[in-house]
Amino acid sequence: MGPRRKPQTPRRRPSSPAPGPSRQSSSVEGQVHCSPPPPIWI
Repeated sequence: MGPRRKPQTPRRRPSSPAPGPSRQSSSVEGQVHCSPPPPIWI
């Protein structure tokens, strides 16, 4: 249980900041990633 929680925390950190700045940087990049486009297009 201990070692499993450690790998999950570091993985979520780099993924959360990536989409944040990507949207402000350029909307085109977000659409290509297919991550933020779903909610925006819908």
